[in-house]
Amino acid sequence: MKSRLFSVAMMFLLSLTLFLIHSEKAMAQRARFEVTLFRFTVNHETRDDVLQRDGAGDEVSFSRMVRLYNRRAGGEKILSGDDFTPTRGQMPPNPIRAGHAASNGGLKSGDDVLTGPHIPLFSGELIRGENAVIILLSVWEMDGRYELQNAYANALENFMPDMESLADRVALNSPPSNVMVRDFDWNARLPAGSIPAIDVFLTDGPLGLGDPKDRPIGMVRRGNRYSFIPKLMILNFDNASRAADTNEGSGLGVIKISYTDDQRLAGDYTLYVRIRRV
Repeated sequence: MKSRLFSVAMMFLLSLTLFLIHSEKAMAQRARFEVTLFRFTVNHETRDDVLQRDGAGDEVSFSRMVRLYNRRAGGEKILSGDDFTPTRGQMPPNPIRAGHAASNGGLKSGDDVLTGPHIPLFSGELIRGENAVIILLSVWEMDGRYELQNAYANALENFMPDMESLADRVALNSPPSNVMVRDFDWNARLPAGSIPAIDVFLTDGPLGLGDPKDRPIGMVRRGNRYSFIPKLMILNFDNASRAADTNEGSGLGVIKISYTDDQRLAGDYTLYVRIRRV
């Protein structure tokens, strides 16, 4: 009788252990993450309006386009491409002081800036094989003419189906990738031989003195004008978990996004994004 009771007890303990292991494994398939921009460096300031009518040095804002894709429910827009942060630079005229180009701010080459309160990009649950989040974060030199902002936001809206397909192909169906940040390849929607870029155009301006518009940093030369290739961050459960536990030299969970202009425009910025499991 005792032997039978012992066998039953052992079977119960084994079943309980297997249940707990399975439950722990199942729980490990999902986690909540927080993604924020907390720092940026001015490796080289932009070729600004020569008269500096917008203030000393650079003044920048960050555009955030964030979309969460679920295998069953499709895409959910969290932030649009026209969601710009308050401008940082010389104060006044800008609302947030940053940089050392003048006594009251303005961004210059060599400035290393903490954003103060971290700038939120994404906060939510990622589930293995079920969802993925796409983040397009760009930095803009703000010179006071806004037409490129609208063109950029409209272009992103036009490419939403491509982004959903990319999220499904790369982040949901593919093995975990070590590539966290990539140039977004628009080639599927462009004629053969075209350069994959967002059509937000800038010129050299009259007499080559510059074209003072709000514009993204990281523009490429196309003939006699410039256009923009944004950087794309795709996060699923696996690579977000790996990133949150990794220090590549800038801190735990920190990913760097770099934007470098054509040499005629001169801008070169690095953005520091932190991924945390919460």
